[in-house]
Amino acid sequence: MSHSTARFLGLAVALSMAATAMAAPPKPTAAAHPPLPRPTGQAVPLYTDLAMSKIWTDTQTCRLWVTWENKGTRSIDATLKERVEVYTQPKRTDEGMNHVVLAPGQSFSHAVGADPGVVISGATEVLAQIDVDNVLGESVARRENNAIYRTVTCGRTRPDLYPSTIEFTVKTTTTDAQGHTCKILRVKPVILNIGTAPVRTPFQVKVEADSGAGRSWVAYHTPTVNSMSVGQRLVLNGFEIDTCFWFLHNPNMPPNAMLRFRQTVDATNAVSESQEDNNQGTVAY
Repeated sequence: MSHSTARFLGLAVALSMAATAMAAPPKPTAAAHPPLPRPTGQAVPLYTDLAMSKIWTDTQTCRLWVTWENKGTRSIDATLKERVEVYTQPKRTDEGMNHVVLAPGQSFSHAVGADPGVVISGATEVLAQIDVDNVLGESVARRENNAIYRTVTCGRTRPDLYPSTIEFTVKTTTTDAQGHTCKILRVKPVILNIGTAPVRTPFQVKVEADSGAGRSWVAYHTPTVNSMSVGQRLVLNGFEIDTCFWFLHNPNMPPNAMLRFRQTVDATNAVSESQEDNNQGTVAY
């Protein structure tokens, strides 16, 4: 083979190899070209759903706390009214405006009331509501999440005696010389144990009467109750009283004057209660 022929063959082989390399480039790796994301179907619907999700207490101080939670898919940034009703005797209500800023899935907790806050003792029913005025414009179904009602317990379990009401039954009706309508009334005190423990110590219930015309209270009935279970409602046998008594001692009293009765549960303070300032109540007849 001549020298020129060898050069020609070498050049032909080189060109053939180059063409082969250009015709079959290397395959790309996954790292170099990641796969495109797959379609996820329908878009996530946007809706607002603010929930009052929790009522709880600080176990050290028994101060009441509440928690809001954004259960919707929209962020919330609004000034909303919050109302917390605590069903003690008497009932306590804390109401105020709050700037609520929550991304979807976020929650926020705060203590109820200005320092030292709303403090409970024993088992207490609480109703808490956020966005009272429906500023967020939520649907009727989702607005049900705005409020929560719970019985919250904190502190030592103790009884709590409460004068619920007085029941009156008219036995007879007469008219006195001055034209006053007089009635023989059967008076029955009604008391409750709204605490978290039963009452095992005997206690007295004192019932007094007053004309509402400047006379002092006069004790008419002081029965003794031996015990009460948690949540028990007890109607005492009571006593009878003639309303002519008021008109006899107050001749200038108008015929439609209010006759008042006052009852004091645990009048001698024999029972250690979770709340001692709710033992007295007045009922007008």
